[in-house]
Amino acid sequence: MNSLSLLEGLETLHIATEQTITGRMIFSGCNLPPNLKQLKLSGTSIPWEDMNLLANLPNLEVLKGSHAFTGTVWKLNEDVVFSKLKYLRLYACGDLQRWEAGSDNFPMLEQLLLRELDELEKIPESIGEIMTLKLIQIDDCSSFVETSATEIQEEQERVGNYELQVRIKRTKLERPLQVDTHYLTKLSLPHYPFVAEMMRRTSNLKELKILHKSKHPDWPDILDSLRLLEKLETLDLGAEQTINDQIMIFSGDIFPPSLKELKLARTFIPWEAMNLLTNLPNLEAFMGVDAFDGTDWTLNEDIVFPKLKYLRILFGCLARWEAGSNNFLMLEQLLLDGLYELEQIPESIGDIMTLELIKIDRCGSGVETSAKKIQQEQQSQGNYELQVQIIRYVKVPSLILIQFSLICLCGLFCFCFHLLKRLVNLEL
Repeated sequence: MNSLSLLEGLETLHIATEQTITGRMIFSGCNLPPNLKQLKLSGTSIPWEDMNLLANLPNLEVLKGSHAFTGTVWKLNEDVVFSKLKYLRLYACGDLQRWEAGSDNFPMLEQLLLRELDELEKIPESIGEIMTLKLIQIDDCSSFVETSATEIQEEQERVGNYELQVRIKRTKLERPLQVDTHYLTKLSLPHYPFVAEMMRRTSNLKELKILHKSKHPDWPDILDSLRLLEKLETLDLGAEQTINDQIMIFSGDIFPPSLKELKLARTFIPWEAMNLLTNLPNLEAFMGVDAFDGTDWTLNEDIVFPKLKYLRILFGCLARWEAGSNNFLMLEQLLLDGLYELEQIPESIGDIMTLELIKIDRCGSGVETSAKKIQQEQQSQGNYELQVQIIRYVKVPSLILIQFSLICLCGLFCFCFHLLKRLVNLEL
């Protein structure tokens, strides 16, 4: 350890040991070079008070600890200042219960990540007062830590700071009834058997991400629970099924009317089910990734998305799309990606007064032609605000790539030859 201080140019260091708590590392801040910017400690089991010695590193920006510290209390006095620390990640660090710290201890902190701190009572309230803090991420910690994180976010929003994000992820859950989720506003739920129960107990939830497996036994209960989330504004619903799996049972009334942003991925629901989303009066953005099954999407006059501004559809076998400007009254951006079978964009889409952008990415020539035609028609009527962007991916034949590589290799050889020749002349 003492020799580390001799490495004056060292900026990144990872110290990993296989010792147990009974064999702690002898550690002091002076062991490390002052130029150090990134430090990761794994399995070191050093006392929390020694952690404070790292504040003596004037250039430390990133600190990661995995099974790195031991003890129940981490207390930082006013004179302990991590002056340049931007990223702090603590993973399974002993039996830490109480963390006493203030905003002055971490004046430049941007990201705080805590994982598997099962005994920690809470995050210090004053951490939220760090002006540079942008993210608090909680993974598999106690419910008290989750609650304190959301309370910090709510307090910051009350004083006008909406930049701070709080992300809570729980990948293991054995006793969901012991988890207090009342204060949660954002939640990411992977596949595990208590999704429906968690959702029923998160009345304040505003953002939700769910990964659904096609054989999930609780899927009907999960869908029924969605409508109970009266404050939900953003929903990301992903599936791991294929088009050959049983199609997801879908109805327009499963979503709460408060929903503003919706993403469906690999759900493979019929196109007519998309029309049921018109029942969402506040829906502003929709994104579908392999979300639909079928070749035809027809919207009748009575099908109206009153507030939809952003529509993006990626992949699928859609071939014919029949729609009018009255179906999308407020649409601003239309993005189509990977719709190789689609014949064209409906001409009347160009008559939408609010439309600003049509973006075509890896679609057929018919889609590109119809997009250009819509733009030309609008320009002939004096509307030059509509932009059309077309992205193509050109496959380069392998023979051309080989020829190009040989040309580059020959050029490099000639360059080295002339450089060597000049060096020889200089020696002479």
